[in-house]
Amino acid sequence: MATLQWRFWAWGQRKNELAVAKHNVKKAEESRTELMDNIILQVRNAYLDIKEFEFNIGVTEKAIEQAEEDFRINQSRYQAQLSTTTDVLDAQTRLSRARIQYFNALYNYRISLMKLAWATGTLTL
Repeated sequence: MATLQWRFWAWGQRKNELAVAKHNVKKAEESRTELMDNIILQVRNAYLDIKEFEFNIGVTEKAIEQAEEDFRINQSRYQAQLSTTTDVLDAQTRLSRARIQYFNALYNYRISLMKLAWATGTLTL
């Protein structure tokens, strides 16, 4: 006894399967391209942040130098009784703020280094 099977209404099924496979490949390539673009964007942003905070560190170092000199001058003027304690306290406040800004710049610089390591996949713990 022999049986014969024939799919009478299966015309174009292979063509449709091929079209679906091509569409899936195209979607995968688009996803890959989008992922690479996102990685490149993260790396560029991290690099630019590093450069910005590196510059900020230099600026805040100069601000500390100026605030230290201002504080020294106000202390000398106070000892010579040419200014008040308020002037000295204001100078000390400016010096403290300059130091805080310096440490914030250092902190942001280190964070941006970690972001770059994360974006490039070189972050080690």
